[in-house]
Amino acid sequence: MVTRTFTVTDLCDNTAQAQQTINIDDQTDPTIAAPATAQYRRLRYSRHNRTCLQRDRRNNNLAQLTTAGGTADDNCGIQSITYVDSQTGTCPIVVTRTFTVTDLCDNTAQAQQTINIDDQTDPTIAAPATANIAGCGTADITGLAYSETAEQ
Repeated sequence: MVTRTFTVTDLCDNTAQAQQTINIDDQTDPTIAAPATAQYRRLRYSRHNRTCLQRDRRNNNLAQLTTAGGTADDNCGIQSITYVDSQTGTCPIVVTRTFTVTDLCDNTAQAQQTINIDDQTDPTIAAPATANIAGCGTADITGLAYSETAEQ
């Protein structure tokens, strides 16, 4: 709010004053565009994103959003950019990242990015070397016990 005071003086030094009040109200929401859908196909990415998902809200700035491929703008200036992640599924995992931009007058806008995480890499395994054991039967096996069923 701005208050202007006008003063007028006549030739006999008589004065009068009047005030004008100017209300400034930004009712224009900021704009935001989320980065494009991201595709990750390795387990290390899902581990990274699971770590990120443990946080409820992450602060961001315009440079970070732009680097990730998004944009945000406002006619009066940006106060903050945050995002919140939510996850569905396990393999594949779909992360919905909701970005919120807030301007200096607390107007907000949101945009969502989808992050698909699909581990398509088979695990690897190497069995221990061949073992020769002196004994009479499978009961003589030490270390990993003899089993004809899958043990977990």
